[in-house]
Amino acid sequence: MVNPVIPESSRPRLSIELSPAVTLLLDHVAEVMGTTKTQVIISALVDALPGLIERADLLAKRSQALGAASTKRK
Repeated sequence: MVNPVIPESSRPRLSIELSPAVTLLLDHVAEVMGTTKTQVIISALVDALPGLIERADLLAKRSQALGAASTKRK
C-alpha cells in the first residue's frame, strides 16, 4: 500500500476517548517502542486497515444479498 505524503497542516484529525486501562497499555507500548502514542495508534490502524476494509466489504455484500432476498419475497 502506498501512503501519499500529505502536508501536516491538511491532515484530518480524529479525537478518541480511551479508558484508563487502554491508556496505560498504550503508554507502555509507546515507551517500549520509543515512540509517541499517536505513532503507535497510526501504525496499528494502518496495519489493521486491510482487514477492516475486507470486513466492511463483506458486510456490504451481505446487506445487499439480504436486501435482494427481501425484495424477492414480496
